Amino acid sequence: MSATKSRIVLDESLRECIDAIQAKTRTPSPSAAIALLVSRYSKHLLETWELSAVHHPDPNPADYYPEAKPV
Repeated sequence: MSATKSRIVLDESLRECIDAIQAKTRTPSPSAAIALLVSRYSKHLLETWELSAVHHPDPNPADYYPEAKPV
């Protein structure tokens, strides 16, 4: 596989996130961390970017969390 060179400029807050991803995944560089994200999650992002709220409503938190009890 040949690599294409691109330069990406990240906001400082995103760079901190990429550094954390790089540390967690043990990728050798920020570029490798971004490539990992794209290779793993790009298909899902593209398929779900514009979901219809009618067909995919926000989940009701009560379905996933127990009712809060007074302390």
